[in-house]
Amino acid sequence: MYLEKDISERDVFQRLLRYVRLEDGRMVNIILVGEGYAQAATYPPDVKHAEEFVNLQREASDAKRGLWGL
Repeated sequence: MYLEKDISERDVFQRLLRYVRLEDGRMVNIILVGEGYAQAATYPPDVKHAEEFVNLQREASDAKRGLWGL
């Protein structure tokens, strides 16, 4: 597992900003949003994967997965 940086080190609340990658290259952030267990939230300038997150959230919502289920 490794952490991938976008632009900023930290957000306005001083939280460390990183994408989490598994050994096989899959991104945990994408898995969570795609399965409906996380919401897409992006804040410029850290928008490297913003479009993908929004699309995955829409798909999860339409399919009523995770948070979007009953």
